Amino acid sequence: MDSSLRRGASRAALWIGLALLAAPPAAALLAPGPEFKHGSPAAPAREQHAARGLVVGGRGSGWPGWGLALPAAGVPVAQDLRLDGGDAPGPALDRRVRAVRAAGGAPVVTLRPGPRAAALPDLAARVARRYPEVRHYVVGEDTGALDAAAYTALYNKVYAALKGVDPRLRVGGPAVAMADRPPGGAATDVGGAWGGVDQRALDAVRYWLGHKAGADFVAVDGPPPGPGDPFAALGRYSAVTQWLSAQSDGELPVWWTGWSAPPGAAARSGAVQAAALIRFVRGGATSALYRPPGGRTSARDLAVLRAFGRWFPPGTPLRRAASSDPAVLVLAQPRATVAVNTAPRAAVSVVDGERLALRPYEVRWITG
Repeated sequence: MDSSLRRGASRAALWIGLALLAAPPAAALLAPGPEFKHGSPAAPAREQHAARGLVVGGRGSGWPGWGLALPAAGVPVAQDLRLDGGDAPGPALDRRVRAVRAAGGAPVVTLRPGPRAAALPDLAARVARRYPEVRHYVVGEDTGALDAAAYTALYNKVYAALKGVDPRLRVGGPAVAMADRPPGGAATDVGGAWGGVDQRALDAVRYWLGHKAGADFVAVDGPPPGPGDPFAALGRYSAVTQWLSAQSDGELPVWWTGWSAPPGAAARSGAVQAAALIRFVRGGATSALYRPPGGRTSARDLAVLRAFGRWFPPGTPLRRAASSDPAVLVLAQPRATVAVNTAPRAAVSVVDGERLALRPYEVRWITG
């Protein structure tokens, strides 16, 4: 979350971001991802018949040129804007929304409370009236406090205000940061070899699910992975996604409103990003908005997001594909396969009966 909110800034925050350059229909954004009961040991065996995929996009004030300077690149756009809770939406927000729409995207508004949180429902309603083209709203929690009861009470007011403007608007929360717990730390309901999730965050999600007035999706935020093997750490994305879906009995689509690959050598950044997106798809997430470390992106970031947006949008039928080398991750649909070498060495793997020779950290797309 925004560090200014954690410090108690006297503002309600309004974030505008693009979910996908080629704007997906609402049904795609809201369709539950996997067709199996999350957490089942047999789930991966059904992957061949699952209909999954992601709405990929970006978030962060460091990406003002996405879709504006590079509209032909076929990449997501992200724009940030913060408004005082007592101010009406004005020309600055008008320009941001127009820019996202001009790029062919679907704007998603994220509202986060500050000390002036009482103004948030009215602000949300005014935004919804002014911008009928905005169809998706995330009500985020001030994760510096993790006061689930106070957040849920506010969420319910914002939810009612938005639905009062248009019952067809799609609203979700709580956008709690799924902070990692180190191996050997306090007990948690979601963990693995990669570590674990702060149990307080999981409890906050459970409280919200049990006391919300309604929701069209469940949203969480992903902080950067901690130190250690970045590829192993990415296991938390599929594990958390499956846990979230299980908590709503598979009824609510899962959104990641912000996620980051760990900073590191440029040579492996594309591989880490591609591996993370594979984890999201396998876990059954519906949306994943990328937030680059430091707020600055690269051509490699754009290429990876663009490729996943093209070949693995929501509703994509997956087919079973396996790699003979465990260091090579594979995701496949009938017309495309992506293979990612997660090792710092060259790898030779057999995928779909074909021999693939991959350079260290190479991301290979096979289409046709």
